[in-house]
Amino acid sequence: MKKEELIKKLEKVELPDIELQSHRRRLRMTLLSAGYLQKQPRVVILDLAKSKLKGGIDAMIKGLVSRQPVWKTALASALAVALIVGLAIALPSFTEQSPEVLAQEIVENSPEVKAGEGNKDGRW
Repeated sequence: MKKEELIKKLEKVELPDIELQSHRRRLRMTLLSAGYLQKQPRVVILDLAKSKLKGGIDAMIKGLVSRQPVWKTALASALAVALIVGLAIALPSFTEQSPEVLAQEIVENSPEVKAGEGNKDGRW
C-alpha cells in the first residue's frame, strides 16, 4: 500500500467519540510531536542524489566482496598478466625472419652484388 493511499484511507476513517480527555490529550501530543502536520511530503534533489549515491556505493561494495578467497583472484590475475607479457615478447620473434636470412635476402637483391656477379673467382 502506498503512502498516498494510506493517507486517503486515514482521512476517511471516522473515529468514535472518546470520552477520556487524557487519552485525547496524549493522542494529540503524540501527533503534534511526531510532526505530521508540519512535514510535507516533498522530494529534495539533494536527498534523491544522496540515496542514489548510497545505493551505488552499496552495489559496488557487494561487487567487491566475493565468496572465494582474495588470493585465488590475485593468483589468476598474475598468471593472466604473465601470459600476456610472455606472448607479447615471444610472438614477434616467431613471425620475424632471422637476421641471417634477412642479410642473405639483402645481399641477393643488392644491385652492387648483381653487378659483381661477373667476377669468376668468387671474391668481392
